[in-house]
Amino acid sequence: MKVSVLTVTYNHAAYIAQTLSSVLMQKVNFDYEIVVGDDFSTDGTREILLKFKEDFPNKINLLLHSHNLGKAGKYNFIAALNACKGEFIAILDGDDYWTDPLKLQKQVDFLETNPDYAICAHDVSVIKDDVLQYLSLSSPNNNDTFTIEDLAKGNLFATLSVVYRNGLIEQFPSWFHMSPIGDYALHMLNARKGKIKFFPEIMGVYRLHTGGDWSEQSIASQHEKMILSLSFLLTEDFDENVKVLLNIQKYNSTTNYLKALLDSDPELFKIKLEELTIDYPQLRKEWLLNLLIDDHLELKEIRNKYYNLKNSRLRKYLSYVFKQLKV
Repeated sequence: MKVSVLTVTYNHAAYIAQTLSSVLMQKVNFDYEIVVGDDFSTDGTREILLKFKEDFPNKINLLLHSHNLGKAGKYNFIAALNACKGEFIAILDGDDYWTDPLKLQKQVDFLETNPDYAICAHDVSVIKDDVLQYLSLSSPNNNDTFTIEDLAKGNLFATLSVVYRNGLIEQFPSWFHMSPIGDYALHMLNARKGKIKFFPEIMGVYRLHTGGDWSEQSIASQHEKMILSLSFLLTEDFDENVKVLLNIQKYNSTTNYLKALLDSDPELFKIKLEELTIDYPQLRKEWLLNLLIDDHLELKEIRNKYYNLKNSRLRKYLSYVFKQLKV
């Protein structure tokens, strides 16, 4: 088997037919399978899947779980991934779809003739409730080749565009099923084995919709999940420069998470400020100073924390600020 198309779905009755049809329209000169993991959908998705299986019995492999596996679909994804037999794996979630019938052929041809590449991806459009939002999602500086260092700065590509070599990861880390953002972790682990090719052509559509797992989450929740995912990745034995870049990304995500929390949940913000800035003392100092000036927290509490600082110039400045604020 040359390619396994990995599709995970949960309550995608409105979209799954378009998803599968976009795979079945592919014009290729090799064998492929569609491995679909359904996480106990209750909206009619399963019935649509069974009809496709009936019509294309040799193409579609259904994993119909008897209950929802939980972990926001992570166990469903891993089960489907383990069932893939192809030399290459293409990922397509049950609410996205491909638009170019030569997509798979182009990507597989490239990977077969360029063994030093582990992953290839392409540009996609974005629609929300069937209305075009962005003609182009990816704009990676007009480059067509990227490394793990580039990827460590942030996720560059839509997962629906990715094709990668199967078997690059001999054994998944024990934390993988707990990582809230599994696709980015997967790409990082695979990128240790080779370069990344980017095709600028738009060959698919990423769908934002009510009920979508990621797009429906708050900004704070998205950053919180990214922080945890990056924390897991930082336990891996990446090169030091890769870890530095991941740490910068985690620092930025922590800053953005705290900003979002400050507006939405000030009490939780206080807790998370102490918890998340243990590894970033400078970030903590900056936040406390900003909060002091903005009067978001108890000024006396902040003053007491700053009086323990050894930096005499900062202490003098803060003493002046406190005096002006009459704290």
